[in-house]
Amino acid sequence: MNADTRRVLPLRTPIRLVWLAVIVVIVAGHLRDRPWSLALLVVGAAAWPTWMGADAHGRRRLSVGALLALGCAGGLLAPHASFAIAFVAAVGVASGSTLEPLPALLLSACGPACLAVLTLAEHRSAELLAWTCLAAAAAYVGGLSRRQANEHARHAALIGIEHEKTEIAQARADVLAERNRIAREVHD
Repeated sequence: MNADTRRVLPLRTPIRLVWLAVIVVIVAGHLRDRPWSLALLVVGAAAWPTWMGADAHGRRRLSVGALLALGCAGGLLAPHASFAIAFVAAVGVASGSTLEPLPALLLSACGPACLAVLTLAEHRSAELLAWTCLAAAAAYVGGLSRRQANEHARHAALIGIEHEKTEIAQARADVLAERNRIAREVHD
């Protein structure tokens, strides 16, 4: 990890929390007279920082559970506040960048699946569902891209470390060879 990356990493948490606040404010503005929707918004708002903490501490099951709650809350809120699709997209990016591709794909599909059930049950237009599926897919691909870039950076760092180790070993071998040469000259 280079110095630029270390400077950027601490910014992720506040930026994510600002995005969460923006999404919650916008979605809450569209949920008038719907107490159950407000409850779903609270679930989504609580799931986001839960995921962040669980991911930061390597608690995989809690992280997956939080992403599942976030995606389902987003999918169920979308008919009443279309900006809740941002929760679904956040799940796509988060799961795609931190999990293996198949589990990430399944998590990314939870929000659209919840919305699909609502769309069918309430005989709604499928347009919002199509946009939600598109947002989830794009976010998933973006997350996979981020994961691949992170893996590439880790691989490059490991290669750099191995290269440095090789150079150090070569330098030690050169010093030992020089000592041996000097010892032979002194001995002769």
